[in-house]
Amino acid sequence: MSDQPAAEASRTARRGLPFGLQFSLAEAFLVALYLCVAVAAAKAGGMLAWLTAEATLVLFFAFVVAAILARGVARAFAIGFVIGAAAHGLFLFYFGASEFNPEEAKLPYSKIVAPVWTALEPEAYVSLSTGKEVPSDEVESIRRSYDSGQTEIRLQTADGSRVQKVERPAREDFMLVAHALGAAAAGYVLGKLAAVLYRRRERTTASAVDAS
Repeated sequence: MSDQPAAEASRTARRGLPFGLQFSLAEAFLVALYLCVAVAAAKAGGMLAWLTAEATLVLFFAFVVAAILARGVARAFAIGFVIGAAAHGLFLFYFGASEFNPEEAKLPYSKIVAPVWTALEPEAYVSLSTGKEVPSDEVESIRRSYDSGQTEIRLQTADGSRVQKVERPAREDFMLVAHALGAAAAGYVLGKLAAVLYRRRERTTASAVDAS
């Protein structure tokens, strides 16, 4: 008996959400967890970025299975998720590798996230001898000329140690995570829309049956 007021309050709160949307604490936690991991992976790059993209791909195939085997609102959400994520993937396939370079991207979504990569100030200098990062104000640009007529611009520190300019995170890693997040977001939005439409159809059907 004590669980009835809480259950009724939960149903009332859910009915109060706009457009018939429904959320649970578990769902909110999982969405927040995914966002935190994606943001960390986008900033770190490297293996974490690839693992995040792989996890998103596994999530996509999990919803493919759910779209086939699940029933009711769960199936509606899964179908919506698959359609949204697949649509994002098809756009990436059509526009090609340029979408993983912030400076050459053509998709509106890519152009939106590209300034974020620039804001991270990804350029860094690494010592070739130690592998450690070197402050930019300690790096000198030296132009060397050779007898063959060729010139070389050499980056080094005041003591002559050579350094190399790198990107942290690499632009490809950042955009990989950004597109994984974009695909997941598109799938989630369409999934929630599909769930709302399914519930409305079920209520309409039930009302018609009751009226008859």
